[in-house]
Amino acid sequence: MEAYAEVKVLIKQSATEVSQDSRLVAATDGKPNTIMSSVGTNSTLIESIVSARQGTVLGHSRNVRRYLANEWDTPAQCCS
Repeated sequence: MEAYAEVKVLIKQSATEVSQDSRLVAATDGKPNTIMSSVGTNSTLIESIVSARQGTVLGHSRNVRRYLANEWDTPAQCCS
């Protein structure tokens, strides 16, 4: 009889834990998709920033090369 009571307690405990876990799973519903969407948005923003910065750097680089090739008389003409 004692073993039966122990098994009954374990079954009840297991049912409670399954119920709690089910609520946790339901609470996370959709969160991975939201996270992935945010990562995609951040990636796009970072790519835009990098692209803009590369364009600026390339422009400055072209100007410096022109200055060094004596196309301008002063650095102010090239790099302002």
